[in-house]
Amino acid sequence: MLGVGLLRTEEGARDWQVVKRDWAERYLMHLAVDPDDPSHLLAADDQGQLLRSSDGGKEWAVL
Repeated sequence: MLGVGLLRTEEGARDWQVVKRDWAERYLMHLAVDPDDPSHLLAADDQGQLLRSSDGGKEWAVL
């Protein structure tokens, strides 16, 4: 869903929850989830930045 924010599901896409709404002018292009710890995420955005989250996507840091 373009423009909604970062969403997540735990029921195989039946129910979705918004994790982070404020992305300003940024669009995520790629998202990787650590298979050993799903709360660790890496993302690449449309501005060429790499981002990391260790809390399931609530907060992000630019690498």
